[in-house]
Amino acid sequence: MSSQVSNPFSTGGGGQFFEAKVQASFVLQLLIGGRVPCLPSGNIQSVRLQAKQAGFNTDDFVVSIRADSGTDHRLLSQIKHHATISVSDGEFYDSLASAWSDFNNTKAFVKGRDALTLITGPLSDKVLQHVRPLLDWARTSASGVEFAGKVATARFSSDQKRTYLQVFKDVLSKVAGTTPTDDILWDFLKHFYLLNYDFDVQGSKDEAAILTVLELARNASGGQDAQAIWEGLIIQTQEWNKTAGTFTALEIPLRLRSAVQPRRSIAQRDAVSRIQEHSALVLGDIN
Repeated sequence: MSSQVSNPFSTGGGGQFFEAKVQASFVLQLLIGGRVPCLPSGNIQSVRLQAKQAGFNTDDFVVSIRADSGTDHRLLSQIKHHATISVSDGEFYDSLASAWSDFNNTKAFVKGRDALTLITGPLSDKVLQHVRPLLDWARTSASGVEFAGKVATARFSSDQKRTYLQVFKDVLSKVAGTTPTDDILWDFLKHFYLLNYDFDVQGSKDEAAILTVLELARNASGGQDAQAIWEGLIIQTQEWNKTAGTFTALEIPLRLRSAVQPRRSIAQRDAVSRIQEHSALVLGDIN
């Protein structure tokens, strides 16, 4: 009988490595004074891993920042590599249930300041074309009535967007035990984000963008190249993930802190952010 070699994602190990890389990418932003997606510009205060012990249900990691305006914000993130936007998808259901629980817990979530994210692997064209715009419409609408009206309008919207909105409504109805009103659904969706990374493939554009940023941020006299710093971050994240560790500017091990240049000013952080965005666009075109 011939044996077959399974790939890491089919046996579960790949998902854990994907999670570690996603978490490490946010620890990197803490290390270099970078930006956090879905939140305003500011200083990252901490990255807490496996935060259920701290009262969060969206718990794979929680990033806390102090915005340039002085207000505090948090990004609550769940990582589900294979999640799909479907009523029958267990990973999506679990993620939405966790997000809904935190959204309604004032100790875990501040509406208008904090954000909820589901982080997956590469998204399908349908999700990119219909779900992401749907969430953007929620964020740019002034009320649930306005949002529902946009989705219902022929030609402005589409059957696919209406179908996906119904998926969110059906899952939240099961989670909450009652059908959410237009205002409640709109309020939840405007705080909810979908992020995707391609760390599941070798030579990915997201990893290339990270290495580009590290090459620019690294301490030339530190003796470590960008690849070594990145691998060190991943290993450190995997170790601290086991103990629900919290990274802060001072709690990052010295060997990693000394590998990059000192924390940047706001102007410098914005410059690094622009470099990241430009790298992602260029590499996306190449891909």
